[in-house]
Amino acid sequence: MTEEMRNTISEVLEETLEPISGLSVADLCVVKGIRFNAISEKFLIYLDMQRMTLITSTFFFVVGKIQLEEILTEALKKTFPFYETRYFYIGEQGSEYKLRVSR
Repeated sequence: MTEEMRNTISEVLEETLEPISGLSVADLCVVKGIRFNAISEKFLIYLDMQRMTLITSTFFFVVGKIQLEEILTEALKKTFPFYETRYFYIGEQGSEYKLRVSR
């Protein structure tokens, strides 16, 4: 991923608001990382499930994570219309981190 692409993604995270809380996706601190696979032309977005449960209501946890995916995908599509997104949820379970993939 180029420096310009990283800066643009940071701007997208700052400008994209989560409607339940009214905070930007960047301010929610739920995005642990974003990688770009140039071969498949996909953004791989890693979300922190533990952080999501700490800062959100039960309603957001059940409904909001799907809504958050939709909002973030839509925002990225405006800037990068030809790239797909794939979400990975990272959450602590015991002493190891578990990864759950959203397709």
